[in-house]
Amino acid sequence: MEHELLTKSLTPAEVTILLSQAMHDLKNRKITLRQALALSRVATALVKSIETAELKARIELLEQTLKKR
Repeated sequence: MEHELLTKSLTPAEVTILLSQAMHDLKNRKITLRQALALSRVATALVKSIETAELKARIELLEQTLKKR
């Protein structure tokens, strides 16, 4: 599943799942705090990127709708 998620665009919900797994792995000492922090930084950047892309798509749709009027 891990590689499957990385080959496609992630949704914010999927990023949340990855972060939850990281917290679980950190708690069970499967990853280090440094690794968890790095994953957190990447996840934050991913969510911002996803949000930006979604907003861009919404703005483009609004612009197209306004041009038709």
